[in-house]
This record gives sequence, structure tokens and C-alpha cells, in this order.
Amino acid sequence: MTIRIRNPKTTALTFSSGNIVCTGSKNIDESLLACRKYTRLLQNAGIKVSFKDFKIQNIVASVAVNFPLKLHELAESNGPYVSYEASLFPGAVLRVSNPKVVFLLFRSGKIVITGARDIEDIKRAFLCIYEPFILKYRDTENLNTSSSTYRTTSKKRKHDFI
Repeated sequence: MTIRIRNPKTTALTFSSGNIVCTGSKNIDESLLACRKYTRLLQNAGIKVSFKDFKIQNIVASVAVNFPLKLHELAESNGPYVSYEASLFPGAVLRVSNPKVVFLLFRSGKIVITGARDIEDIKRAFLCIYEPFILKYRDTENLNTSSSTYRTTSKKRKHDFI
């Protein structure tokens, strides 16, 4: 069952196992408040539930570095760690093992970080990849931030070499 509340603006997925997954909160305190509200809603509906074992499973963060990234070069140079299939998804996927997080890197310089269990993991992981993966692949020649334009021009360059 899916339940939504307006304050804090979140969505809860409730399962027959008794588990609830709450998404959409902006911080941990907001998430805790929302989960308590969902528990109260279910109790008021006559469902016997209790609030226990609250834990953060996944934190999603985003950042903009404000310069375009060379995603093709990034993927070609870092094969086992980076996947980039522009025709399927506009971002390069960078997997880091310590801390275990995933980065979605976009041509525009926008970056989404997911999989962390606490905010310190996000900060630490970002600092680890900033110089070798972000600054190193900063595009200073072509400042166009459009993913589709970048994909098209990258295809043309590949065909020029063939």
C-alpha cells in the first residue's frame, strides 16, 4: 500500500511484512517524523502496528559542479568502475566501494550520489572522486552542457577516427 502525507512531504510504501519504507524527506529528522505519522495513521485505521527498528537505508544527495564533464573519456579511461551508455541513459554511472556508493555523473556537471547510509559517507566519497574523476574530466573546450548534443558530437568524433 502507498500512503502520502503533505507535511513533511513524503511517501510511504507499506508491506504485509509490517515494514514501511519512507521516501522523499529532506533530512533524517523529517524522515523520523514522517515514519511516526505513518504509524499513527495506520493505528488510527485499526491496524495493529508499532514503531520500532527505525534506520536509514539509503541517502540520496545531489551537487552541481557548474562545468561540463567529458563522460566518454571518463568511461573509456575507467572501464571497470564506470559505465556509460549514452543511448540508454544520459549519465555515467561510477561505482565506489569504500564507502559503497554510486555516482550518477551528467554532462551538465550535475551529480547524484546514492547508496550511502550516512551523510559523512557522502562527503568522504565525493572528496575521494573530485580530483581523479571530476576535475580530471572537466571539459574546458566544449562548454555545451546538453547531453543530447554531447552524445551527437561524440558519435561524430568516433566516426571520424574509423
